[in-house]
Amino acid sequence: MANIRDLIFYIPFSYTLSTRVKTVGGCIRLFSKYVLPVVFIAFCRNGFTIDLLLMVVGLLFVYDLYEIGYIQNDTETIKRELKPTLRLSDSALVFYGKHRFSVYSCRFVIALLLSYLIFLLGGHWQALTFGFLLVPSYLLYNTIRNKYSYWIYMWLMMVRYICLAWIGCASLSLIDMLYITLMHPMPTMIVRFSVKRFGYYSHFVHKYLINDMKYLNVYRFKYFLILDMLCLVWYWIDKATWFYIVVTTWYLLISLATIKREKFES
Repeated sequence: MANIRDLIFYIPFSYTLSTRVKTVGGCIRLFSKYVLPVVFIAFCRNGFTIDLLLMVVGLLFVYDLYEIGYIQNDTETIKRELKPTLRLSDSALVFYGKHRFSVYSCRFVIALLLSYLIFLLGGHWQALTFGFLLVPSYLLYNTIRNKYSYWIYMWLMMVRYICLAWIGCASLSLIDMLYITLMHPMPTMIVRFSVKRFGYYSHFVHKYLINDMKYLNVYRFKYFLILDMLCLVWYWIDKATWFYIVVTTWYLLISLATIKREKFES
């Protein structure tokens, strides 16, 4: 018999909260590193106005699709892995096995309804189309387990970040998309390259950038410090990109605060 916990398979964002975020600290990190920066970028690019309802619906749309990949990974992909990460209980796996069709059908129906609502609220069909790329991209990521997985994972992060910003603003330039990529997907990708995964890692990253995970946040601080300086240079070229400096400084301060907290706890 199904219980209320099984509803995470159907309700957008609930699966992420249950299996990935889990704690109050995790919620704060997700808000500070994803929601707040992306909403701020959309706010600045939209003439300093923002439709919060549109952003909330957009967030649900992105995660409804993104969680299809999470679910497929946690239920199907683990069967092919030697040392899988088990995030679901046995009862949840049994429920999924019995209701697989309804889970994915419901997810796609919700995605279509949310995309229609986004369109009514003024969202662009290009952003919605871009968002739907999350599903085939994540399924490909769950299928491939080699060095190319790193690049697919980075692409997934790019779509997740860019799509929400694109939904919330009238226009998003290629430069904006490049900045968003450098803002989070790129540094996260470099971190993943430093750890052996799927039998592969980057010798260059491990040797010259992150050779000790104890100094991971020091690397992040240095990365955002360099990015901040690059944004300052770009600001002299295009004054309209001032908010790049604000967002990068925000990430820089998060990294600095994390370093200070780690020193205090040690």
